[in-house]
Amino acid sequence: MSTNKHTILLRHNIVAAAFVLFAHLPLVEAAQLPPLSRGVTGAVSEYVVKPGDTLGSIGARNGIEWRVLARLNGISPKKALAVGQTLYLDNRHVVPADLNDGIVINLPQRLLFLFRDKSVVRQYSVSPGRPAWPTPTGTFEVITMLEKPTWYVPKSIQVEMARAGKVVKTTVPPGPNNPLGRNWIGLSFPSIGIHGTNAPLSIYDFQSSGCIRLHSDDAEDLFGRLSLGDSGVIVYEPVLLARVDEGRIYLEVHRDVYGKKPVLAAAVKQLAERNGISNQINWSKAVAVIDQKDGIAREIDNFGNN
Repeated sequence: MSTNKHTILLRHNIVAAAFVLFAHLPLVEAAQLPPLSRGVTGAVSEYVVKPGDTLGSIGARNGIEWRVLARLNGISPKKALAVGQTLYLDNRHVVPADLNDGIVINLPQRLLFLFRDKSVVRQYSVSPGRPAWPTPTGTFEVITMLEKPTWYVPKSIQVEMARAGKVVKTTVPPGPNNPLGRNWIGLSFPSIGIHGTNAPLSIYDFQSSGCIRLHSDDAEDLFGRLSLGDSGVIVYEPVLLARVDEGRIYLEVHRDVYGKKPVLAAAVKQLAERNGISNQINWSKAVAVIDQKDGIAREIDNFGNN
């Protein structure tokens, strides 16, 4: 079989599989569907490796999983990076909600978006709670803001320390060993805050005990942009669909780490139909994005390239 015939047959099979998949999906309750977004942040760019860089540290700074970063560049995730090496980055992300002012945190994305005057002015990679200790969702207000905080260790974490055979601490003073870093932004959720960390490698992973961790310099930057009474929302949206002003349509899909919204394909189909854009989507591209779940916003309209 010629290469052209093989390519045509492969594309036909992918499209046919897409129609079969989307034709037999269970319905998702309307309340479980996210809003159609109008914004995409980030870009495709290049990065030159610096001393001390790893796939994990570069990915955490740029909102890309290290395994995805390795795959994007065709390199082994086990091989050390070379100083001066050029990496291809793609950190395009769908903005999960619109606000006039305030904070939006989407847990599956592991991203915090800061809005001012209806626009995203800052975006930070975060570490939410691990699956056994999930971060709560809902609206909140900023109720405390502390520099050089003392960590008063919650009883639940003291129990965890004891079970792990560690020295049980009740307080940790300010300094380089403080898990809260240099800044604490307390939220109206019980015992939940946004803060820096002394464990930067945990960022862009699900490793906290429910709080939202940032790189310490990012936490300091965010701290300087907030005031007491500022509000926000924490959401759980592993599927994000956007139609931007020029008509481009993007789909971003993440792993359902907390096991809250597993029916991903159905959500995409219903969200597109509800917003009247189903016939503008290349569904074979959508199937590929759903299958990969790589956390990058991919263009899935009929005239996009990726």
